[in-house]
Amino acid sequence: MKPLAKAALLVALYASVYAAFCLWLATDGHAPSAASPLLDRETHYRMQAMLLVPVSMIAWLAVGATVYAVARALGGTGPRDATIALVGRAWAGPTLALFVVPDIATYAARGFDAIAVTTRWTAPLTLIVLAVWLFRGLRREHRLGGARSALAVFAGVVLLGLLHGPWLR
Repeated sequence: MKPLAKAALLVALYASVYAAFCLWLATDGHAPSAASPLLDRETHYRMQAMLLVPVSMIAWLAVGATVYAVARALGGTGPRDATIALVGRAWAGPTLALFVVPDIATYAARGFDAIAVTTRWTAPLTLIVLAVWLFRGLRREHRLGGARSALAVFAGVVLLGLLHGPWLR
């Protein structure tokens, strides 16, 4: 299986597990403490469960293409598909392992209110691991220096936050 197809499966796995968790929260009658700019608070988790896979796939491809374009504009030499695959692995792997799974475990063991406590350390840790993974991959795939790799990572992380962040709570 090609790296791009493997990354697509990983993004779909991350989004599917997260969607299942959102459905569990909705079924248990929970709503996020803060409203999303895109979804009604009372139906948020149900709508998030329905939309998470397609929104995640679109966000991944848009962020991957953007990181590729920025890396190339900064003198990178890496191939497009390898860059998009890298973005998928760097995002979905750590987010599933370090953010979604701990949220599920926390909810199962300690309840809904405990998720906010867990997220205070899992969200920053996930972001750091994602950024480091992407940074190292860009240096390898595109043969970019540190500052240029950091700029491409920054562009990707900002776009990911803008495209994917409003759907999450």
